[in-house]
Amino acid sequence: MAVADPMTEVLPEQDSLLDETALASGPAAEAYRTLRERLTELGPQGQSGLTERSRRLMRDLGVTFALYDEGDAGDWIVPFDAFPRIIGPETWNFLCRGVLQRLGVWNEFFRDIYDSQEALKASVIPFELVYDDPGYQRNAMGLAVPEDTFVHLAAFDLARDARGRWVVIEDYVGNVTGVTYGLQARAVVSQAAPDLLETADVAPVQGYPTELLEHLRGFARGVQEPRVVLLSPGAYNSAHYEHSWLARQMGIPLVRGGDLIVLNSRCYLKTIGGLEPIDVIYRRLDDAYIDPVAFRSDSSLGVPGLMTCVRKGTVTIANAIGTGLGDNRAIAALLPRLSRFYGKGTLQIPTIERRLCGDPDQLDMVESSPENWMFQHVHERSNRLVWHPRDLPAEDRAEFLRELRKDPERYVAEPYLPRTTLPTVGAGMSPRHAGLRLFVFGGRQPRVFPLALTRHATQEDSRIISSGLGGGIRDTWILRDGSRPPGEAGRGSSTVLVAHQRRLRLGSRTADSLYWMGRYKARAEQTTRTLHVLRRLRDETAGRDQQGLLSRLWAALDRPSVDPDDDAQHPGAVRSVLFDTGNADSVLSCTRWLRDNARATRESIPPEVWMVIHRMHLLAAGAAEGKADEDPVRLLEFEQHFLDTTDTLAGAATKNMLHDDAWHFWQLGQNVERALATTRIARRFLTDPRGPEGEDAAGEGHLDAVLRVLSCQYAYRSLYQARPTAPNIAALVLQDPALPRSVLGCLGEIEDSLAFVGGGGRRSPTASSPLRTAAKLSGTVEFADLASLFTPPTGRVRPPLGAWLDQLAADLGVLSTEISDHYLHHQAFNILR
Repeated sequence: MAVADPMTEVLPEQDSLLDETALASGPAAEAYRTLRERLTELGPQGQSGLTERSRRLMRDLGVTFALYDEGDAGDWIVPFDAFPRIIGPETWNFLCRGVLQRLGVWNEFFRDIYDSQEALKASVIPFELVYDDPGYQRNAMGLAVPEDTFVHLAAFDLARDARGRWVVIEDYVGNVTGVTYGLQARAVVSQAAPDLLETADVAPVQGYPTELLEHLRGFARGVQEPRVVLLSPGAYNSAHYEHSWLARQMGIPLVRGGDLIVLNSRCYLKTIGGLEPIDVIYRRLDDAYIDPVAFRSDSSLGVPGLMTCVRKGTVTIANAIGTGLGDNRAIAALLPRLSRFYGKGTLQIPTIERRLCGDPDQLDMVESSPENWMFQHVHERSNRLVWHPRDLPAEDRAEFLRELRKDPERYVAEPYLPRTTLPTVGAGMSPRHAGLRLFVFGGRQPRVFPLALTRHATQEDSRIISSGLGGGIRDTWILRDGSRPPGEAGRGSSTVLVAHQRRLRLGSRTADSLYWMGRYKARAEQTTRTLHVLRRLRDETAGRDQQGLLSRLWAALDRPSVDPDDDAQHPGAVRSVLFDTGNADSVLSCTRWLRDNARATRESIPPEVWMVIHRMHLLAAGAAEGKADEDPVRLLEFEQHFLDTTDTLAGAATKNMLHDDAWHFWQLGQNVERALATTRIARRFLTDPRGPEGEDAAGEGHLDAVLRVLSCQYAYRSLYQARPTAPNIAALVLQDPALPRSVLGCLGEIEDSLAFVGGGGRRSPTASSPLRTAAKLSGTVEFADLASLFTPPTGRVRPPLGAWLDQLAADLGVLSTEISDHYLHHQAFNILR
């Protein structure tokens, strides 16, 4: 196949496949040749192994998208292929110039359309095209934006036409998506096949989050240390993974509308320390939902009064309000006119040939041969609003054509481009259709970051590359030649010491999620450990009368009515404790809530922690689906594996989390739950002198069981070097500060965390109410005379211990409520920082 130069030459018009590797020239062609040789050397088995490693990495990293199929949405791991797209320096320079020119036209259009509207007055575009579009926001008229910049971030989807020339098929100048998938594609290649990256001089991409944060901070008005947040619709948005990943990489809070509040024309974030002013909002929310006062009154996603802040100039929103109008494909089709009108000249990269069905002549043209066209909605970008008449059954095709004639203004038509393809490792190197997306920073000095997203179809003969419809991604290599393309982003390394940036305090909603993550993790772990000990004891005591002991262990799981030795009578007992999602305290329910809270606050937890949490949930869900409770051996294996995973999670959190506010709320949740569990178990085992069958509850077997359930059997032997007794166990599990699961040990950790998040010491006059309560409770436990509750000769427990433990459990509940009221429910609004 002849090779086309992207600037000058074209191929003869054709309908056949266009192989990107054959179209490449210069360094890109050489890199493709070397890459093919490396992958061919692997052979089918090696290629299959590479694909499997990549798939596991995508799963562990949690690279997800909402996959829509007949109205149902769910988390779906995006397919990945290890064969990258390679772009040579000359082609990259050309593409940079082309997209920067388009960005300039769009920004000029928004500045005009929300001010003097010269393009409308000169009939460059029809009035109705703008005024009838739901993306046109009249409330944005006359809106002053910093540096006259409406489009702070943009993206452009490109492809090749029938002659091999680059064309733009989509402009994203309102909400930009996809950049995280491009970054993660590089991360997967670097881990799954680092040797492949050594075959070429590829531009690095890891600096994008920092570059983005610096870019956004540059639009704050008159603030030395601008505070930036990322506004997201929430965890159920299809691109929430991207929102959380970007927020974490930039080191900024990921917020929802309810996390922000407007007071006196100023926007504030609700944090555990009060209200913190916000200067820049990087929004991933459509215009119509961002302020229910100014736009859609039924929106619960936005911030009431936010437009007042924008008009007063106290906050900058990127991209600016009103840029959603850029989703209009009809306006994009007229961009060549707008470019000439605004003095930008002829577009270097043209828009795909697009017919406006609202024009009678153009409608006649596409109706004469509808099978040659693909139809899309003018305004909306939904994957469901795309029609392919050639693929529709005759009846559906006729119905669509009737709808087209009925309301032609709703549609635009585009020709089918030849399928630009790339080899696919996961399909035996067979070709798959692929597209390209570039990312641009707007402003007085617009620039292109050397990062691109390549999406590909996963099925042969398919043109579907959208992640929302099952398309996959692959890495994009932009080759360097020592020079920087026009407008390419990038800052040289600096040896200047940068002053420490004052971070925003942790958002109250995020703190709430982290607190409950800690509680659910500790609850799932304790439930599994108790059931594991119960099962081991039943095996160890087979043939002996230990019914009372097993009943007490089962009662510690809040299942006192179940006879653990009569599985036939209660076949669902174990499943209820482990896998019943209708039981809010089951292990599967706890891990599900743990994962859901982690997903909602992924910007605050490292990927290493997320991976373990995700594996923990998959482990529990897999055991439930595989009915592990029906096989004693598999059940024991699951319990041990699950407990090992909780230990892995503890290590991952300790090692990888910054020990800041987020860490301490995670610890608060764990220690509150552990203290409650220890108190409950002590109440079950140490207060009732006689079991249900009259056996001695203070017997050695019973007391050894409580040590095993609380993981302190070896600690007891080391400290006491004697048989277990109830008074010694009570002193250990309640009052020993060195034991991690003792009540006093947990309270000490709670005090430390509350002192940290409160910003003062235990004796500080500004100590919070929860900290004072925790300190008081610690004193109550530490100085309690437990020995007075035991009769020395017999070791029998007297009733006061039960009442004392009941009061202790109630006081721990009060402490938990105070933590929630003070930090997690936005109560401290009167504190302005």
